[in-house]
Amino acid sequence: MLNENYYTIQGWMINKLHLKGTALNVYAIIYGFTQDGESEFKGSRQYLSDFTGATRPTIDKALQELIDAGYIIKLSETINNVTFNRYKINIGVLKNFTGCKETLQGCKETLHNNININKETIYNNIYVKESKHKYGEYGNVLLTDKEVETLKKDYGEDLALKAIDFMDEYIEMKGYKAKSHYLAIRKWVFDAMKEDSIKKERINAKTPKKLVNERSYSKAEIDTLYSNIDEISKNLGG
Repeated sequence: MLNENYYTIQGWMINKLHLKGTALNVYAIIYGFTQDGESEFKGSRQYLSDFTGATRPTIDKALQELIDAGYIIKLSETINNVTFNRYKINIGVLKNFTGCKETLQGCKETLHNNININKETIYNNIYVKESKHKYGEYGNVLLTDKEVETLKKDYGEDLALKAIDFMDEYIEMKGYKAKSHYLAIRKWVFDAMKEDSIKKERINAKTPKKLVNERSYSKAEIDTLYSNIDEISKNLGG
């Protein structure tokens, strides 16, 4: 959050909507983004928490309070089993509170001068979470498209895909949990793959190899072999 970011609480928010505390602050922030009746607030709850100084549970309670009162509208969208929430003010509730003759659209220019929120600056500081997809045979590895492309670019496509499969199998066997699978792959999976490869080479080096011309011998051939050994032994004085 930049030092120059701020929002304005207007009198009608207190006198007409009877808001106070965190609910008042949250409403003022959402109002600043969506006062034109068309825009949506796409910031995270963590952003609201950082801006107001309230805890996440308090922010959740304030949002629900505003929704139940009909002061804001919640819009939800699910992408790849991940739900994204957006909010906007309910224009219909505000028609008689702001001094506009009909709707807020009629005094949009005045409102923008009064609210003093730099939308572009604030949006640039809101972390928008990119969708993650499942990778690996068991679907245990969660990565964004950008993360996958970065791994391929930095390590090569073949090695990157092997690393993803390695982690997928490790999670399936061990139940490993990581906040970021992308960072886990970069920090230790590639090293783990190298160590695993070295161990296999050592094991193979210690494993006796079969003779290339190995075959089975008949009883007659074996008897002849022993006979020849006995004859050689006699000649050597054995």
